[in-house]
Amino acid sequence: YLADESITGKLAVLPNSLEEAISLAKNSPLVRDVIGESFLEKYLELKEEEAGTYAATGDQEAFIRERYFNIV
Repeated sequence: YLADESITGKLAVLPNSLEEAISLAKNSPLVRDVIGESFLEKYLELKEEEAGTYAATGDQEAFIRERYFNIV
């Protein structure tokens, strides 16, 4: 589906990386209000660990397959 620029021009772009998404979540009052401070802190801690593991891996495609598609 292709939408007109008058619609798509108003949309925000999704983060390009997990690190960028983490940063956006950390600085988002909306996220903090919706899920709460303690849950957000634990979630961000887990995601930062995941991002570090991904960055350190030698085969990032294998990491993605094993981490997110292992059940399939």
